[in-house]
Amino acid sequence: MPVGALEEGALIGRVRRVLVDPHQGKIAGFLIKEKGPFTKPKVVSMIDVVDVERAAMVINSRKSLVSRAEIVRIAKILEYKFNLIGLPARTREGQMLGKVTDVVVESQTGEIVRLYTHFLLQHRVFERSRIDEITWQEIFLITDNRKKVKAKVPVAKKAQSAA
Repeated sequence: MPVGALEEGALIGRVRRVLVDPHQGKIAGFLIKEKGPFTKPKVVSMIDVVDVERAAMVINSRKSLVSRAEIVRIAKILEYKFNLIGLPARTREGQMLGKVTDVVVESQTGEIVRLYTHFLLQHRVFERSRIDEITWQEIFLITDNRKKVKAKVPVAKKAQSAA
């Protein structure tokens, strides 16, 4: 997806990866490859994004692009190589719901609105209210109207405390 900057009035790069924060359940930022053959990818925080549409993303200025290490939360997402697409989805009871195939986010806040899973021949849609927990390794979803079970310590938090 192309990235344009308002201040420069020009296309400045392309989105290489959407960076989702599993603890907040929303987009933390984007990994951007600037134009030019020898440029290293940089990141832009969701806070610095003016608009995201299906065709392009707009940020205020090229100055909004920073090194990967500059935003600690984003550095962790990159370190763990976290990607919501392809993440295994299951219930707390262990029922496999497949893998996440697509996600819809609110363009202004970056919050996950719904996600799609696929398992064998079954495609399912889960609204945000059905997301119990997202960890670094899997996502727990609620499939019925029973009372939500108290979440265990997320895998992501265990990994962080061990570091």
